[in-house]
Amino acid sequence: MLLLNRLKETEHFSDSEIKIANYVYEFPQKVITMTIHELADATYTSASSVTRFCRKVDTEGFSELKLQLAKEINSFSLSDTRIADDVPFEKQDDPEVIARNILNLNIQAMMDTFHVLDLKQLARVAQMIMDGEETFLYGEGQSLLLCEDFQYKLLRIGINSNLSSQAGFQVMKAASQ
Repeated sequence: MLLLNRLKETEHFSDSEIKIANYVYEFPQKVITMTIHELADATYTSASSVTRFCRKVDTEGFSELKLQLAKEINSFSLSDTRIADDVPFEKQDDPEVIARNILNLNIQAMMDTFHVLDLKQLARVAQMIMDGEETFLYGEGQSLLLCEDFQYKLLRIGINSNLSSQAGFQVMKAASQ
């Protein structure tokens, strides 16, 4: 799991650790340039609280926390702060801020996805699709739209694929395979 996602799971954090987690989540680019004492000062906690926090989020210490943060944060980000995915803009924000935040949020999502991808597994799945006689796709709601897009792309490159938009047919098709 991404470090930035672990920072949101605060139920096992002390009050000091919650302050640290919130600060690191809000300002990851700042944190990677800070010392442990600077982070402690910025969060009104102590260096030992920062060290305990680092262990609690499965890092060996502050240096490893900064290294993981540096790997995860988006170097293409349009701002120094991470956009909250649950509330990416406020009611009073102007259209440019809203558009910029949505763009940044999409970049964050793509970078987060890239960092958790198992490229070997992805290559195995791609090879199975290439080697198979036919690829069956299943989905409903938003996933169905993604399946339709994927089916279109498979057909364009000459890979036989099958998709039914009705859930009942999907169940029958899956059961008959």
